[in-house]
Amino acid sequence: MELRGNGNIFMLLTPDEETATRASLVELYRAMVRRTDWHVTFGTLPATEAPAGGLVSRPDAEALISRLKNPRSLSLTSMNGQRVNAAMRTDRAYLADLEVVSEHLDPTVKVLSLGRSADLRALAGFNCTWVGFRLAWADPLADSPTSEVSSVGEVRRPVDSTVTLKKDEAGPVTATVTPTPAPAPAPQRGESVAITKPTWWTWQPQGECYLPSQSALVLVAEHPAGRAVIVLSETTP
Repeated sequence: MELRGNGNIFMLLTPDEETATRASLVELYRAMVRRTDWHVTFGTLPATEAPAGGLVSRPDAEALISRLKNPRSLSLTSMNGQRVNAAMRTDRAYLADLEVVSEHLDPTVKVLSLGRSADLRALAGFNCTWVGFRLAWADPLADSPTSEVSSVGEVRRPVDSTVTLKKDEAGPVTATVTPTPAPAPAPQRGESVAITKPTWWTWQPQGECYLPSQSALVLVAEHPAGRAVIVLSETTP
C-alpha cells in the first residue's frame, strides 16, 4: 500500500485480496450511511408494577409498553452519527412576581414548558449501537398549586372624574366636576399580594449507552401517579 499525491492510496493486491477488500469497503460504507429509526415511549405504571431499569430485549420492551398508562411516543429517524430531536410540548405563561415600577405594579411573566422531548445521536456498529440521549418530561400538578406572597411598595392610583360643561344663555360657561366612585384601594407600602404559581413534576434523564441488536433501554423514576417509565428502542430491522 502506498499513499501518493492528492490523498490517493495505491494497493498491490491479488485478485482474491481485491475481492475481499472491496467487500469490506462496501460493508463499511453501508454501516456509515445506515439509517436508524427510534421510538421513545413515555408512560406511567403503579408503583407496585414498575420494572427495574436497564437493558431488556425488544419483545420485553414491547410488552412493557403495552402496560403503560397514558403512553406517549416520539419517533425519530437519523443517519449514522446524526443528531436528531423531537418534542411534544405545550408552553404556558404564568405570573411569577410583581414589582413596583414608576408607582405601578409591573408583572414578571415566565413560560413553563410541559410535555415530552427527546434528543438523540446514534452511531451504528455491526452488533450494537452507541446512543447518546437527552430526554425531558414535565407534567403539571393542577391539584396542588402553591401560593407565594410578593411584597410590594407604595402604589398610588388616581381617582377618575367626570367634567360636565354647561353654558347659560346670559352667563359664562360653568363646569361641574363629579368624582366617580374610587376603585378598590391599591396595595400600599408594606402590604403583600398573593400570587398563585403552578407546580409541576419534571424529569430530565441524559447519558449514553451501547444497545445490543434487538434490545431497548428502560428508565424508571418516581412519579405522582406511581412510577414514570421511558422506553428507548431502535426499530430499525
